[in-house]
Amino acid sequence: MQRIVFFGDSNTYGYEPGEIYGGRYPLSVRWTDRLAESFKDGWEIISRGLNGRCIPGIPADRNYMDPYLENLGFIDVFAVMLGTNDVFLSYHPDAEAVGRKMETFLTYLRDKKNLREILLIAPPAAGPEEMTDVRLRVYAEEAKKLPAEYREIAERQNIRFVDADAWHIPMAYDGVHFSEEGHRIFAAEMKRYMDSF
Repeated sequence: MQRIVFFGDSNTYGYEPGEIYGGRYPLSVRWTDRLAESFKDGWEIISRGLNGRCIPGIPADRNYMDPYLENLGFIDVFAVMLGTNDVFLSYHPDAEAVGRKMETFLTYLRDKKNLREILLIAPPAAGPEEMTDVRLRVYAEEAKKLPAEYREIAERQNIRFVDADAWHIPMAYDGVHFSEEGHRIFAAEMKRYMDSF
């Protein structure tokens, strides 16, 4: 059985936005668990989502990432879907700067002997139409530039790439996190993509 790790942020974790604190969608909703259900044979789906996760900074985060990756054992595909928080948690959103940070991280990953392949996933862009805060709309517009940045990086790194923004994932009311329908669609599109491996 092949093993794939999805290394992502709150949308990989399955965060459910709430009026005050939010929570986590049940297993039956989360896209990683839906994907695992559809791949009962052939793929082991390992979800490693974390709320608020940004792209690890290399070399600063090596002391964290080295043992983290070693503990995973051999991985056929290490899929990275990050970058949204790097845009939204910055004072001056800059997709090119996020791209440079991602490329440094991917270069680091390529040296890991226990990772056979790397998949870079351009995250679905935030939905400005759901956002009432003008400042957040500016950040959302900058995040829309990530797919083009990531596609070029993947070509230079000679790794797999998929543009999940092209899947038009429905967002919840906050415009950032997947809705239940968004999780369903993301799982279906990711399965379709993985069927081509």
